[in-house]
Amino acid sequence: MGQKPIGPARGFSMRVIDVIENARRDADVSQAELIQRTGMGRNTFYKKLRGEVPFNTNDIDVIAEALGCDPMLILRTAAKPALSVVGDPDTGDLSPKRATEKARESWNNGIEKRAAKKRPTDDDGK
Repeated sequence: MGQKPIGPARGFSMRVIDVIENARRDADVSQAELIQRTGMGRNTFYKKLRGEVPFNTNDIDVIAEALGCDPMLILRTAAKPALSVVGDPDTGDLSPKRATEKARESWNNGIEKRAAKKRPTDDDGK
């Protein structure tokens, strides 16, 4: 037997739906085309899109791949309620490609900053 559904989508899950829809529009992909690309059942997809059932992480992964964007960016964007679109808010570029680039830049900048903190400096008293 399958698991009992946990109920309709709430706050965060509804923002995930908004982000997915914005990413789909930005990628200029119809709902029908997205359903085909993901292999999800039509009724299942629309139930999730209406918030009757939340998208799970597997769904988000498949949808992101079909749209050419990073699944973590979908989740991060949904986690920031003030940002209702996927993309680069600094430039206004909302394309999934730019969104993925922006996420990579942010990640790499964080790695570089942490590495710089660990490096000894020339004037550290030696």
